[in-house]
Amino acid sequence: MVKFVFGGSGSGKSEYILNEIDTLLRETENKICLIVPEQHTVSTEYRVAKRFHPSSALRLEATNFTRLSDSVARRVGGLSYTKLTRGAEMLMLWRAMMSVWGGMTELSRSGDSDTAGLIPTLFSAARELKLGGVSPEALATAADELEKSEGESSLSRRARDLALISSALASMTEAEFGDVYDPADKLRRRAADSGYFKNTSVFIDSFYSLTGAQTLALAEIIRCADDVTVAIPMESRHADGIHLAGVKRFYENVLSAALKYGDGKPEFVTLGENRRAKSAELCILEKYLWNYGASPADEASDTLPPKREDSVSVISASDRYEEAEALCAEIMAKVRDGARYSDIAVVCADVNTLRGITDSAMRRHGIPCFVSEPSKIASSPAVRLILSLLRVPGRWRREDVISMVKTGLTPLSDNMACVFESYTDIWNIRGEKMFTSEWNMNPDGYREEFSERGRTTLIEANAARETFIPHIEGFCDIFEGGRGKVSDICRGIVKFFEGTGAYSAMMRRADTLPPDDAAREKLVWREICTAFDTMVQIVGDVVCDTSGFASLFRYVISDADTGAIPTGVDTVTFASAAGLRTDGVRHMLILGAVDGEFPIVPKDEGYFTDADRDRLGEVGIVLGGGVSEAASEELFRFYRAVAQASESLTVFVPKTSGGAVVRPSDGVTRIMSLAGREMVEYKSLPPDRRIYDK
Repeated sequence: MVKFVFGGSGSGKSEYILNEIDTLLRETENKICLIVPEQHTVSTEYRVAKRFHPSSALRLEATNFTRLSDSVARRVGGLSYTKLTRGAEMLMLWRAMMSVWGGMTELSRSGDSDTAGLIPTLFSAARELKLGGVSPEALATAADELEKSEGESSLSRRARDLALISSALASMTEAEFGDVYDPADKLRRRAADSGYFKNTSVFIDSFYSLTGAQTLALAEIIRCADDVTVAIPMESRHADGIHLAGVKRFYENVLSAALKYGDGKPEFVTLGENRRAKSAELCILEKYLWNYGASPADEASDTLPPKREDSVSVISASDRYEEAEALCAEIMAKVRDGARYSDIAVVCADVNTLRGITDSAMRRHGIPCFVSEPSKIASSPAVRLILSLLRVPGRWRREDVISMVKTGLTPLSDNMACVFESYTDIWNIRGEKMFTSEWNMNPDGYREEFSERGRTTLIEANAARETFIPHIEGFCDIFEGGRGKVSDICRGIVKFFEGTGAYSAMMRRADTLPPDDAAREKLVWREICTAFDTMVQIVGDVVCDTSGFASLFRYVISDADTGAIPTGVDTVTFASAAGLRTDGVRHMLILGAVDGEFPIVPKDEGYFTDADRDRLGEVGIVLGGGVSEAASEELFRFYRAVAQASESLTVFVPKTSGGAVVRPSDGVTRIMSLAGREMVEYKSLPPDRRIYDK
């Protein structure tokens, strides 16, 4: 039997499930499996451990699809596996594409000047097919059907090319890596034979979407388990809203599996009103934020908690830096009023766009902050040094050499770096000959006589050149005719880092950073070496130029990140909307609520357009909803951030971003309209809302 539990944010879906588990623990002998998203696993384990007797762990498992797949594998085998990183998959895809390049009909028309540039789009399309359970053979058949009905077209050719690449990719991957790890798919294939779900009650909570592979795995669980309960984050099965397209697809897919494999007719439970929000304004925002077809005026006042003037605020700031200052002031005001730092969450569209501004401001003002988001190392000084180094061979442009110096990871001291930059600027040093030959031009410019300062500066400039430039020359020697083997280039970069002391400089830099950032910084070199190992393993014998290597390196390193665990219990959580996993938030603070940023407006830059997806659906290839569904998901993420607050919601709107004037997003407009609030300038706030330092 399958039970669906419907309820909006704050309606008590998780509490309902915990109550059901409590009943099963007391009245049955069944095993219980509670499946949640990976980012919610730790917090769910904490709630379960706090709620139930320790002996319940003998029957109750709080898990996610990856862990569950491993648990099943421990029973039936297959725990040993190969797991390819996203970067490794991209390299394999590039190899697969090059192996069938001559047989493609659409992509090859663009020429082979930048084949690596096609990889991100192709990777997303191939991954979507895999997650959706669409085989290369099925896509090729669909291409045939399209050609029969409408003749050869760009869509049919692109579909055939993707099928060809995906087939080659599958063959290469199986030949070189065997059974590559896909947890949801392995779970689907082994669920029945393992007997793992016999006499088991399964609960699915905190999801608002599932991948195709996870949906198929859940269908198998429904077939094998005694009963399955699924929480659906919308008010009822008839709920409507522009933010619910992905949630409704999630529900419809699970309902289809329930009707096909479930034992009996599904049961539907609809929970009541918002139990989390402590004010009428927050209740109204949760219910009506994206519901343009209904009015909060229809809401009976006796069903709502009392109104609170301080429950919703919208504050504008001149730019990102003033926004960060306003945020710090608001946090300290909440703390003075009795809140703990851990009661406060700060959310934006993407933490990485504000990293170094918002978190730095909080640390500067003594606010303990945990950035709940891995740091992408692609923007780290070490990666910038590598990419700048790769631009030097054959060009020797001054801006590339100076870019390396400015990373702070070269053997040059601060004074030597300053002299080196100044001298190369005065005499416009460029080209290999000018950089590698001894300098004798006057540092003071076109003057015949050298001043004492000029002679000293010239000596220091040549000392800097002799300290640094030979290492670049050694790296350039790898390339013959402007090309080199990938494996040789990787070794050359490692040798460059060793020779220049860049690794030691990275460790010294880490020691100057706050604990969280220091822990991340010390992992950067390990991730870079892992990226090189991956490149050598998959494309080590490939001969390419520096730009080709840089493109491949970017794809591998773009997936690498470094994370850290909280260094304290009472800290403000700073998270991206996509990774929001905050429990018990009393005060929610939203940053960057400007048009196009939060909620994000997705762009139609995929391999298949929305029209293509509709046409493919007509011939049996069902893919995701494309841009329209992605836009709906972004609206849902904004709704979820707004609805997390139990006591107060504060939204910050910068007037400029990156020097450009921006305007408030539709989400801000809806919040002000529904809550009856006006936007206020940070500078116009009373002193107690702005002055917070000792």
